[in-house]
Amino acid sequence: MKISFVIPAYNIENYISKTIHSLISQSNQNTYLIVSDLIRESNLRNFKIIRQENRGVSAARNRGLAEAAGDYVLFLDGDDYIEKELVNFAHKAIDEKAYDIICWKFNQVSADEQVIQTFSNAHNYTKY
Repeated sequence: MKISFVIPAYNIENYISKTIHSLISQSNQNTYLIVSDLIRESNLRNFKIIRQENRGVSAARNRGLAEAAGDYVLFLDGDDYIEKELVNFAHKAIDEKAYDIICWKFNQVSADEQVIQTFSNAHNYTKY
């Protein structure tokens, strides 16, 4: 496994489904139950849900990092979602060279998916 996704999630019932579906689509209840149901319904063997007492996002990320099996780790928040080709892009970059870090652009969007700010408008970005 090349990439592990770590998604700290607490009280994000309205968003976690879209986050998980954005990962599933690569080439109501509480957050834990929604994620468990999505994993079970999709018959995903390479997904793991880790449950711990809420100690904040940093503790959750650290725990996820400790249990990650991939050579690379991508951190998402529970209300993030990714484009369908992100994993393919990352794999191509990894296969090209053993980079220490891989970065890409992102857009800030509203809950109804309207672009609030593009990466290019927010940051002076130069590709090296």
